[in-house]
Amino acid sequence: MIVTVSRQFGSDGETIARAAAERLGLAVIDRERVRATALKAGIKPEALQRLMYEGQRTVAGEILDGLGAAKPAGASSNPLLGVFAPSTSSGTVGLEEAARGIGDVIRRLAGERDSLVLGQGSQALLRGAPATCHVLFVAPLEYRIANAMRWHNLKEADARRSIRAHDEARKDYLARYHNVRWLDPLLYDLVVNTERVPVEVAVGLVVAAARGAADKTQGS
Repeated sequence: MIVTVSRQFGSDGETIARAAAERLGLAVIDRERVRATALKAGIKPEALQRLMYEGQRTVAGEILDGLGAAKPAGASSNPLLGVFAPSTSSGTVGLEEAARGIGDVIRRLAGERDSLVLGQGSQALLRGAPATCHVLFVAPLEYRIANAMRWHNLKEADARRSIRAHDEARKDYLARYHNVRWLDPLLYDLVVNTERVPVEVAVGLVVAAARGAADKTQGS
């Protein structure tokens, strides 16, 4: 059994996904696990860092813009940008090669045992795989803004910019490296609006959808 989860920033999708994984007994394949495995596999750390955290760098830049600060030439020259990724010239790393390597890592990890994969293009990488359920969590913008303000102690304007930056980064990543539209409902078996569906109900929906996908595979 494999579950892939994509979520809009501020939708609380990760909380729901981890609860569903625990209920189903699934290993969680998150960004940090993929990063550690990819480094062991020999993917260049600078390429991996740029590829996996480019969205967060965008968020940092958006927040700096909102604060009226000038963007530094290199990420290491500002603490906010330095949190997310080192300063790296785009000509020194092979992002396409790193993206393929990350895809191989995710496929291998998902093949080792029943797993839930958080993001990272997994809905495209594992599309068509047997006993796999693809889930998307969405919510209205104002609901996500309120969550981002509460969770990250942001002002409304900064929360709005952060959400826009995260959305653009995920959309661009899926389009650039997997040639799919991130929010295309046909990529998913289950789409949940977390403003309308309580957390416990959403967890139950994921569990039921995942078991249904597994049963369908076994019965075919």
